[in-house]
Amino acid sequence: MLKNFKDLKILAKRVVKTGLRRDHLIQKDVSIQMERCGTNYGGWVINPNLLLNKGQPTVMSFGIGDDISFDLAMVRRFGAKVFAFDPTPNAIRWVSRQKIPSAMTVYEIGLADFDGNQEFGLPDNPNWDDFSVRRVTDRVVRCKVARLSSIMEQCGMDDIDILKMDIEGAEYPVIRDLSDSATRPRQLLIEFHHGTHGISVTDTRTAVSSLRNAGYLVFDISPWGREFSFVHSTALRAARQ
Repeated sequence: MLKNFKDLKILAKRVVKTGLRRDHLIQKDVSIQMERCGTNYGGWVINPNLLLNKGQPTVMSFGIGDDISFDLAMVRRFGAKVFAFDPTPNAIRWVSRQKIPSAMTVYEIGLADFDGNQEFGLPDNPNWDDFSVRRVTDRVVRCKVARLSSIMEQCGMDDIDILKMDIEGAEYPVIRDLSDSATRPRQLLIEFHHGTHGISVTDTRTAVSSLRNAGYLVFDISPWGREFSFVHSTALRAARQ
């Protein structure tokens, strides 16, 4: 949703980039109630209606970096049980200094389309937290990763209300793996990383198309076109009955 002049300027720039094949201008599929949870930096747009009638919603949050405002909002606003994940050393150090509520558990593991270990390229600035499996560099750290199905089994889960992914370019193989599985979180929150680490706009278009084919509808896209909020069509139909 374009709310101010700044958003209009961002859109104008994106229109130009689209002509250069550097942006997607994907449109929303459905208009539903939205609520932003968390800070401007680390927050996400969700549909609150699918959470308010739940006894204790389940949230899986992949890629916590140095901002858990979304995770804390899920606990405080909806009484959710949050499973948060990040295997990278800066995030692990940062989160160890935070006060974590009892309803939130942090795991030192990353999300991938396989179980094992994976090399993450270190950020250019040592103070940043954008470790990426897509960064081409000799400066790497090996971290434990696993498929969503394996992590769900480890956590004793069979149902997900919200799955959030901010995983610095690793989202594309994960989306393919998710689309091929039977797991269907009710809401998906995904940051796409086209334009970085050699990732193209076509990669993002293909990923969104795969999720649409799996029954997901786009209900929010950030003005800069990277953060997407999806709802599964079956969850939306059930809420409307």
